[in-house]
Amino acid sequence: MDEVKVLHIDQFEEQGGTLNFYCNDFKSHLNDHFHSITHAHKHDFFLTVVFTAGSGTHEIDFAKFPIRPGSVFMMSPGQVHSWTFTDDIDGFIFFHSQEFFDKHYAARSIYQFPFFYSTQNSPGLQLGSKQVEKLMGYFEELLKESENQNALAYQKLVTLVDLIYLDLSNWYLQEPTHAAIGAGGYSAKLRELGRFIDENFVENKSAAFYADKMNITTKHLNRIVKTTLDQTTSSLILNRVILEAKRRIVYENGDLSQIAYSFGYEDYAYFSKLFKARTGFTPKGFRAKYK
Repeated sequence: MDEVKVLHIDQFEEQGGTLNFYCNDFKSHLNDHFHSITHAHKHDFFLTVVFTAGSGTHEIDFAKFPIRPGSVFMMSPGQVHSWTFTDDIDGFIFFHSQEFFDKHYAARSIYQFPFFYSTQNSPGLQLGSKQVEKLMGYFEELLKESENQNALAYQKLVTLVDLIYLDLSNWYLQEPTHAAIGAGGYSAKLRELGRFIDENFVENKSAAFYADKMNITTKHLNRIVKTTLDQTTSSLILNRVILEAKRRIVYENGDLSQIAYSFGYEDYAYFSKLFKARTGFTPKGFRAKYK
């Protein structure tokens, strides 16, 4: 299998005309970029898509989600995804660079929103008709303002994106499976942990390392993770290793023992055992499944 393609925002910017931002109705987006987006790929930008018609399947980092009216997906840079649709698919999509958000909200972070805390948080959400109706009001304004070429339009774009993220965050945390993420006043620490793991998981796999980075005790860190995610910190770190290993095993043709070594596992048999315990497949079997 060929290495997964990385899509860059400047491949789409001429559509919206606004630097570091793009939006479109989904049917037009699919027609304009069919060959780029219908094979497995990843992005260097943040992407949000809501579906209002049609059905299908959306696979994000090897997890499969149904697509139906009201399905929303919020994706971070680096996540690998692919999708299949019926011919009547429609909805709305926008994406932007981190710079687009940071430039306007210098004192805030895009990672404050719960679906962006960590690549291990679910990127999918199913909305009801009233929620979709409210969201589409924002999206219609977003599409209209993206066609304007003035500073006020740019400011409104960023404000609309922020409002969309805030409403999606509220709805996301109302889901029983997501509610604990925002519980106990731990959301800031969980967000910080997610970023540190993403940046350091290859070289550092001990809970003590991350506790030290966060200036808290290992015991307190373990309590945060257990309370919010019902996992151990070590398990959370290993999940991130396995996710990246899946990507490399499927989308690169490298030697499997070398892939294991690149994650710090000199003993391939031990790595294979860990991988099988988490996925049900050996690395070789997992690659064969996706080929």
